[in-house]
Formats: sequence, C-alpha cells, structure tokens
Amino acid sequence: MIFNEDFKKMGRIQCILSASFFTSASWLFNKPSQMKDKNSIFKDMFKYGKVDSGAQTRYYDNYCLSFNQLTRTPAWVSEHLNLNNMKRLRKKRSANRPKDFANDAEIRDMFHLTKSDFVQSGWSRGHMAAANNSNFDRKAYRSTFCYSNVVPQDAQNNSCFWSKFELFCKALSTKYTDVRLVTGPLWLPTIQDQDRNYVRYEIIGKNNVHVPTHLFKVILAENESNTKPHDLVIGAFIVPNVPLQDKDLDAYQEKLERLEEISGLQFFPKANKSKFKDLCSVESCKLQKN
Repeated sequence: MIFNEDFKKMGRIQCILSASFFTSASWLFNKPSQMKDKNSIFKDMFKYGKVDSGAQTRYYDNYCLSFNQLTRTPAWVSEHLNLNNMKRLRKKRSANRPKDFANDAEIRDMFHLTKSDFVQSGWSRGHMAAANNSNFDRKAYRSTFCYSNVVPQDAQNNSCFWSKFELFCKALSTKYTDVRLVTGPLWLPTIQDQDRNYVRYEIIGKNNVHVPTHLFKVILAENESNTKPHDLVIGAFIVPNVPLQDKDLDAYQEKLERLEEISGLQFFPKANKSKFKDLCSVESCKLQKN
C-alpha cells in the first residue's frame, strides 16, 4: 500500500510537472502574441534577400513555366489550347521559324543554356510548349523558341513519337473547347546491382545541362458549358527519353496520382477529381503511323 501511495504521489507530481512544462512551452505554438513579432523576425532574417531558386511562374505569350536553375531546364510548362486560337491557327499561314533560340532575359546568365551546349552532344532541343500550338500569332510562335522552354531530348524521339504526341494534343482541340497541357522532364531511378535504386543521367555542355531520363505530359480536356454539368477528360503519360518504337500513346499512360508522387508536382488541384474520366477510354489514344 505504501508503494501504491508513493506511486500515486509520483504520478501526480509527474502530471503536475508535465502540465507545467506544456503550459510554459505552449507559447511556442499557441500564443504567437507572446512572441516577438514574426514579421520583425523574418525581416531581420532576410535583410539581404531570400534564397532565390528561380522557381516562380514565368509568363510568355501563349504558355507559362517554372524554371529549374539547377538542371537548366523547365520544371514544368503549361499550355491552354483554346478552340478559338486553334481556329485562327488553321486560317493563318505558318510563321517563319526563328534562326535560333533566345534566352529569357529575366534568368541570370549563370543559369542559361546555349546552343553550344547541344553541339555534338547527340541531343536535340526539345520544345516542352510545342511551337505549332502558338502558330496563330507570330510573336507567340517565336516566344516558344526560348531556351527556358527546352530540354535535351533524344532526336529520334523528338522528331517521331513526340511530334505525333503533339499532333494528338492539337487534334483534341477540334473536339473540346479547352485542352490544358502540362509538360516537363523527369529524372527517374533505375534498378542497378543488388536491387538498389540509382538515378543516372548525362550532363552536357559547359553549362552542365541535365538530360532527363523521361518526359511527362498531362492532358485535361473539357467541353465547357454554362448550362449543364460537364466531365473532365484527363490522361497522364510518362515517356522515356530514348528512341521509341512505333507504339500508341496508351503504352505510356500512367495514373495521375503516381505521376504526382514521382514528380513532386500536383496537377490541376482545383479540379473536381470525381468528374475525371480517363482520356484513353474516351479517345482512342492512337498515334499516326509512319
């Protein structure tokens, strides 16, 4: 009984000490009014500026992107294929292709990639926002020839499979009032010795441009209506950055949640996912054959 009473007393003491600790420590979490003004703290912290990763959204004539200063490539590029613009595209003559790509003046020189990075590298300059999606306007078309819109892409992949993929996306704009695209590079692991995962890829040029192992594209299509509910048709795809055989698009389809997990990106977060329908179930996902 003496042990039990002592145990109870110790328990009460522990409870009192614990309560006392959490009461005194609660100012860390629950009572910001008792802290020094946060704005003042962070103002002092960033007296000489915040760390700048360059990841802010950059807006161009017909697309926008987030640039990765480490890899010297876009992290993602977003486009909106609007039915009206696509009608203008079919009526207008093609704009002349620029002689060369340009650099975004707002990106510091140390993070730029240049033409010399690709010379004799074996890699092509792959558009993430397709040039032909902006061919309805000369200025918008030329703005796609910007190095911030480029990744090193396998030349055969770029000119064959990826070109057909872009045509597929453009064809969707004849069936839907709005087609939204998000495109970008990925660096994915491969299984090497002893079942360990490694990410291995090439770096090219004097500017250390990172060559992606894969490319991704997310397609969200809809026929917008002000009078009745409508479905959202969505498809997510991961394409190896290698020469590809003549396969259809569904061979590279992936679950949206899986792509979000491995890319660290969340796509169309404001969309009602309960309205999503699978793109390759609605459309054939067949690409043009050679």
